[in-house]
Amino acid sequence: MNKLTILLISFTLFFAVSCAGEEPDTAADSGDSANTADSADTADSANSSDSANSSDSANTSDSGDSGNTGDSGNSSDTSDTGPNPCDEDGWGDKDSDGDGIINSIDGCEDRDADGVPNYLDNDSDGDGYSDKDEAGDDPSNPRNSDTDSRPDFLDKDSDNDGLSDKNEKVEGTNPLLKDTDGDGDDDLAEIAYNDQYPGGADPLDPDNSIPDHLFYIILPYADSETEDVTRKL
Repeated sequence: MNKLTILLISFTLFFAVSCAGEEPDTAADSGDSANTADSADTADSANSSDSANSSDSANTSDSGDSGNTGDSGNSSDTSDTGPNPCDEDGWGDKDSDGDGIINSIDGCEDRDADGVPNYLDNDSDGDGYSDKDEAGDDPSNPRNSDTDSRPDFLDKDSDNDGLSDKNEKVEGTNPLLKDTDGDGDDDLAEIAYNDQYPGGADPLDPDNSIPDHLFYIILPYADSETEDVTRKL
């Protein structure tokens, strides 16, 4: 066998051995590639998870916005009592209760505390006499019998005799006169004396009066928004 033949055989064996030696490296490279792919998948999966978390965060944000909207809704639930009719233009010139007295004179006060303001109440002071009757002949300038700070339709004791108008109505005495029968004794004094001494005096009979030797003092009527108080001797 010559040298050329030996060289060819040696080269062939070397090439075969070299090729056989490279296959494990390829497999290893393939494995590394697979691992790399797995890592990429894992990263993608993580990114996907992060994306989901981001989506959850967005949902949380939406939920928060919804909560704020709810709060806004609660704010709109605040009850609105509406405008005060006494502040409306032209209100004062009207006569809402038809008593002949315009609203600006009646006023928005609830004098007798019955839940109805004066401008809607036909008996603003609750004494049993209508505002129309107590206003007198000129409703634009209502009557004020005792010349105090209140006209008769707002005055629970119009004649300031210590006897409320409501009680005068019961007794039959004149709520505009301190001495209905004109005998010189005030109505309240005669009523009080008659309570202590039945038949001793009569506010409606000028011939049945308190004995001249008796002395008495009439205390002012105790005006109250919610109750009537009668002063007695």
